[in-house]
Amino acid sequence: MANIQISMASCRALRLWSIKIGQVVLLNICLIVFASSATATPGAWSATAPRLNVASSEIPRRSALLRPPSGPIKGAITRVSWHYRAPPGSRLSAYLCANQHCQYLAAEGGASDAFHGLPASAPLQFRFRLHPDQRPVTIEALDVLVNHR
Repeated sequence: MANIQISMASCRALRLWSIKIGQVVLLNICLIVFASSATATPGAWSATAPRLNVASSEIPRRSALLRPPSGPIKGAITRVSWHYRAPPGSRLSAYLCANQHCQYLAAEGGASDAFHGLPASAPLQFRFRLHPDQRPVTIEALDVLVNHR
């Protein structure tokens, strides 16, 4: 009879222990689901600005603001790709800017992590300045692709 009472007590203890373990497992599952839903979903947006006439070496010429499409864009920028087209042989300095942060563009196309961490909803803007003695030029195909998470 003593063995049966011990077994019943053991069973109750085991059942309470399994309930506690089950609650911990359920709590961990809930935390994992919440944490994964709280992280921003990766995404991207693209924009194009109209062509731009650049005629000064003194004052930078700014493109129209390149904005994300309407609707909420959450998260932070991970990578930005750009492209613009200048006439062959043009000598100019080019920058891509978000807020007050500007990145020098060494080529007409490329990608950069320089804007990493900035809000994905931040508009971007190209800025161009001619080198001295450069004739005015027209810049076309001003495109950006913004990856965010």
